[in-house]
Amino acid sequence: MCIPSIDRIVEIDGTEARTERAGSPRISLLCAPSAQVGDHVMIHAGYAIRILDAEEAAERRSMIASVTGLSTLTDRSRPTDDGLSTARDHS
Repeated sequence: MCIPSIDRIVEIDGTEARTERAGSPRISLLCAPSAQVGDHVMIHAGYAIRILDAEEAAERRSMIASVTGLSTLTDRSRPTDDGLSTARDHS
């Protein structure tokens, strides 16, 4: 199952953006061309697919955390009960 991530845009260069997450790759804004610096966006497969307000971003982060069992989405991977690592971002 693919699960989107939620992040805030900190820099825009044309149709690409960099987000708050340290070390995150650039994301494409082709599916959300009206996104601006400071906007929270839902990211899937390297594309910002939806602009969210701060309240909805917090709700979605909480929902994603409850589904994945993660308390925060800033970690990119953590050991699972079976000792395997789980990836949380395909962007």
